[in-house]
Amino acid sequence: MRQKIIYLFLFTFCCLVFLEGEAVNPFVSRLPERKVVIKKEEEVEIKRLNTEGIILKGILWSPKSACAIINGKVYKKGDVLEKWEAKIINIDKYGIELKYGRNVYRIEMKRMEGKEKR
Repeated sequence: MRQKIIYLFLFTFCCLVFLEGEAVNPFVSRLPERKVVIKKEEEVEIKRLNTEGIILKGILWSPKSACAIINGKVYKKGDVLEKWEAKIINIDKYGIELKYGRNVYRIEMKRMEGKEKR
């Protein structure tokens, strides 16, 4: 019995010496380390639409459809003003809404003096 204990002790000791470099700590992750990199947000240039050149001449409006006359051309909802790269997202009785980048711009008809909004 004593010999078995000695052999068992020597075997365990030899195994520990052999595996010394590969001892496993159960509290350490075996997954590869990942570095968390936080990138600074680049300064985004905010695009602004120059509405000075967009002249709303008239609106043809009905509950089912609508058109706008802009700089002498007829546009409908969803059309893009090519020169300005702005999309028409809404046309109502009084004006239009254009989407340019993330911003929405509203252009209204100029009212004639003496006329009231109905």
